[in-house]
Amino acid sequence: MNIQIDRLFFEYITNIQPETNEAGRVMEFKPQEMYDNEVDRLLHGYGEGPFCAFSIPHVNLEGVYVLLVNDRVYYVGECKDLDDQFNNGYGSISPEYCFIGGQPTSCRINAQLLQKLYQGADIKLLFHHTNNRKQIKEFIIERYKPEWNLHQHTTNGNSDTRSLEPFFIKTQGKYGPLYDYLEGYGQPYEYLTFEEINHLLQATLPHSSTQHHAWWANDRSHTQGRAWLDAGYRVKASYLGEYVVFEAL
Repeated sequence: MNIQIDRLFFEYITNIQPETNEAGRVMEFKPQEMYDNEVDRLLHGYGEGPFCAFSIPHVNLEGVYVLLVNDRVYYVGECKDLDDQFNNGYGSISPEYCFIGGQPTSCRINAQLLQKLYQGADIKLLFHHTNNRKQIKEFIIERYKPEWNLHQHTTNGNSDTRSLEPFFIKTQGKYGPLYDYLEGYGQPYEYLTFEEINHLLQATLPHSSTQHHAWWANDRSHTQGRAWLDAGYRVKASYLGEYVVFEAL
C-alpha cells in the first residue's frame, strides 16, 4: 500500500505495535535502571522514560520515514538503514541511550509514541526510498511542521498558498510561467515534479532536461536558468525525469 504525502509516494511499512504482557497491556521499561553507572553519568532530558519496545519488518534501505498518528504527520526523519533506525533505535532503548552522550532523540520519540499508544492512537510507519533523503526530509518538515520535529525551519509568517492551478501569465517567453510561479511563491524551498513543471508551462520540457543535469545549471546564459534565477531561486538538486528542488537565493 502506498500513501501520497505532498506528491511523494511513501510505502506503508507497518503499524507500531508495542510489546504487551499476557493481559494485553503495554509493557513499560526503564532501561537506565539496568545500567552499571560506575562513573555517575547523568540522565539527559529524555532519559527518564518510561519506554516501550517494538519492532518493524526488516527494510535495509536508505530514505525518508514518516510517523503518522491518526493519519496526521507527527514526525519525519531520514536514515541510512530503516531497519537499524527502528529495530536498534526507536523501538529498542538500551540503557546507555538514556544518559548524556546517548541517544536523546530515540528516547524522546519512543516516549511520545508510548503516550499516543496509551491514548489508543493509530500509528503508521511510512517510508520513501531515496538517496536524496536530507533534502526531502527538510522539504516535508517545512510543509507540515510536524509536532515531534524539533528545530523546524521558520518562514516569514505567510501561510503556504501553493497552487498549481492555471494562473494569469504575466511574463512572456517559454519559461515565463515558471518565473511567475516561483516569483510569487515566497517560501524557502519548492519541489516540483517534471509533470508539474510541464503543467505550469503548458508545454513539455525538452528531452535534454530529462537527460542532462547541465540543463538545470544555474546559468543566466540559458533562458530556463534566467527564469528561476530572476525569480529569486536556484536549482538545489535535479533528479532527471522525476523532480527538481528549488532553493530561495
